Amino acid sequence: LFGGEDGGDAASHTYVWGSHFNDVWRLAPSGWTRLHPRGTQPPLLQGHSAVQIGGAMYVFGGLKATGTSDKDNNVLDSLNEVWRLDLDTLEWQQLEVTGVHPLARWSHTAVAMQGRMWVFGGFTNMKQQT
Repeated sequence: LFGGEDGGDAASHTYVWGSHFNDVWRLAPSGWTRLHPRGTQPPLLQGHSAVQIGGAMYVFGGLKATGTSDKDNNVLDSLNEVWRLDLDTLEWQQLEVTGVHPLARWSHTAVAMQGRMWVFGGFTNMKQQT
């Protein structure tokens, strides 16, 4: 599990945007374990996708929060960045993607199939073209 946002809190009236995260967790039959990867980490994200391919987790897109909570979160930027977490060494790496690539997006779906990440749908900051 990587990052996300908590959906807000009725007590603090943060119904729309709550706290944002970039932490990493692993679920095993014995329960959850928080991992502490090395290297430059992805930004605080929500609405991103993550898949496992081989020995790595790949994270794509999402909304980048400028703060950790509603009180200091003024701007959400959509991204088309790709991040790779090596699950053996627990080291993050931002991948440099060349050529044609998807528009920055959030709330999309991704699956891993045949060693590739497939991305579908979502929202962009682009206005509809006619």
